[in-house]
Amino acid sequence: MMDRDHTRKFAFECPDCNLVLALYENARFCSWCGASISAYEGEDLQGKKHVLIADDAALSRKKIGAICKSLGCVVTAAKDGADTLDKVRGMEPGLLVLDMHMPQMSGLNVLQNLYSGEDGRSPITVMLTVAADPSTVEQCINAGATDYILKDLSVAEIRERLRKYV
Repeated sequence: MMDRDHTRKFAFECPDCNLVLALYENARFCSWCGASISAYEGEDLQGKKHVLIADDAALSRKKIGAICKSLGCVVTAAKDGADTLDKVRGMEPGLLVLDMHMPQMSGLNVLQNLYSGEDGRSPITVMLTVAADPSTVEQCINAGATDYILKDLSVAEIRERLRKYV
């Protein structure tokens, strides 16, 4: 997956919020804060898991992104379902952290679209949710999610839950 071409070896880092974007995204501006992106020297992406965080809430993206970066991952962000589908198909992340409730297309709709694809492949998916009722959890798992995480868990708890997927 990462060896398709040599441009996938390095990344960009946002000078304002420190989000790391893989070079093959052809990013000119940070998807979180809009700052201009500069070349990030010295970060070899070989062997690092790519995580796509899809959430319409900037604070959640930053929190989960920081946790994933601390686990040694390269993080990319998406703000809605359509952007998520484009990025999943373009970068093939190893882990998708997906908000249940986003505007225009819910996390469940994103999962259904991923699993209905021609190749039937989709990344390991962990759902983010504010609700932990049994029906919500069941919906997540039935739609193809591997796990779910409550948004209001502590950083330490979220880190431990994500560690097993990276």
